[in-house]
Amino acid sequence: MQTDDNGEFGRDERGKFTKNNQIGNRFGKGETGNPQGKNAFGVKVSAVLKRRLSEAMPDAPEKTIAEGVADALIRQALDGDISSIRELLDRSEGKALQKIDASVDVFDWQRTVELYDIPQTEMIDEIKQLLGEFYSDSSGGGE
Repeated sequence: MQTDDNGEFGRDERGKFTKNNQIGNRFGKGETGNPQGKNAFGVKVSAVLKRRLSEAMPDAPEKTIAEGVADALIRQALDGDISSIRELLDRSEGKALQKIDASVDVFDWQRTVELYDIPQTEMIDEIKQLLGEFYSDSSGGGE
């Protein structure tokens, strides 16, 4: 571990950074040490995988690695492997939708208004805003 000029680690006895330390707090509020989200080598694993999947298979140069992987997955599914069957269906048909019960007792919000002494109109406006956000997010626009 790196130390500052005083041989300290830049932290107090509670482990918090000391004032004016030269080791910690290199980044200001809202800044990050990894702005691009890249790993330490600057290469994303997904980019490497995409490149490698398009290469020829070592033992069957007429096929790509992606084709070999797909063939292996299909063979396993045909042998009855449930996880392979699920993976094939999820990738080809899309994952099955799950229903979520979002029903709310009509009196719940009124009880909340009474408990927390919130103006009823304020609560109604908040509910309308949340419902608007929910429906605009679930409409599938842009994602």
